[in-house]
Amino acid sequence: MNRNTSSDGLSLIELLMAMTISLTIIAAVYQLSFSQHRSYRKQDQVVETRQNVRAIMALITQTLQLAGYDPTSRANTGLVASFAPPHDRFTIDYENEHDLIAFTLDENGDATVDSDDAEQIAFRLNNRTLERYSSQNAAWEMIAPNIDALDFVFLNDTGTKTTDPAEFRAVQIALLVRATKQDNQYQDTTVYTNKQGDLICPSCPNDHFRRRLLTTTIELRNLGL
Repeated sequence: MNRNTSSDGLSLIELLMAMTISLTIIAAVYQLSFSQHRSYRKQDQVVETRQNVRAIMALITQTLQLAGYDPTSRANTGLVASFAPPHDRFTIDYENEHDLIAFTLDENGDATVDSDDAEQIAFRLNNRTLERYSSQNAAWEMIAPNIDALDFVFLNDTGTKTTDPAEFRAVQIALLVRATKQDNQYQDTTVYTNKQGDLICPSCPNDHFRRRLLTTTIELRNLGL
């Protein structure tokens, strides 16, 4: 038998060529599969951040639009720095703290602000987690994780920025949500700012998380009536 011929009649050169072609095809299939996986992962992260930022913003804005609701005009409702005892567990410095907000309303129209979750509402960002204060449980409770920034800027009736709760007539909200997992093939170089141009996430640039920023302005229609 010819030493350069295999048992099935193929020469060694032909056998090596066939093996090379097979390995090339396998490598191409693997590369295609890997690329598709990366594409699916990217798409999943984009969809995740888009859905989460919209849902969370809807929750905040819809609740905030109730701020100051007072059908009897006797409940003294509105934006507040703290709640009445025994729920005065926090105090907001609106001049220096931009990721907290608290307000009251008179949902049942009894001319008082009740110590419950329907009439005392507060949101804060704590360790990349959106939390809402529960008066009923006397504790902050988690609403959503993976929040890189929550920023409130308050405007008076002329549209000028103010830090005096008595002058609040509108609020600009900037919400920055990130994906659950990192993508090491992606680098986020975006500089995230609010509508005023203020930096809201100094630690964000140059990491591997995908993010979605959503901003909006809410008229506080129940205030200043």
